[in-house]
Amino acid sequence: MLRTAAPAATLLALLVAACGGTGAYDVCRANCGAAENCGYRNDTQTASCYSVCDANKPLYDQQDSGLALQCKNADELRRQQLACYTKTPCGASVSEYTQATSKCIASPAATTCVRN
Repeated sequence: MLRTAAPAATLLALLVAACGGTGAYDVCRANCGAAENCGYRNDTQTASCYSVCDANKPLYDQQDSGLALQCKNADELRRQQLACYTKTPCGASVSEYTQATSKCIASPAATTCVRN
C-alpha cells in the first residue's frame, strides 16, 4: 500500500491558507514534512530541513516579491507547487518520489506566469 504525503502537507496548506498567501518558504517546509511523512527523513533530518527553510526565509521572501512583481498569478503558482507535496504519493524510493514531485513543480500549472 502506498503512503501519501497528504496528511502533514495538507495541514500545512490549510495553515498557510488561513494566514494569507503561499510562498516559497511554505513550499520548502511542505517538502520537509512530506518527506518525513513518507519515511524518507527521520526526525533529526526533518528538523535540519526545517532549519534550512528558516535560514533561507529572507531569500524566499525576496523570490516571492520578485515573482509577485512579474506575475499576477504568483500566489496561485506557489499554491500549485505546494499542492505537489499533497498529491504526490510516496514512492518505493526517495529518488522516485523526488522525481515525481520535481516533475509536478515544473509542470505548466505551477510555472506559467500571467504577466502583470
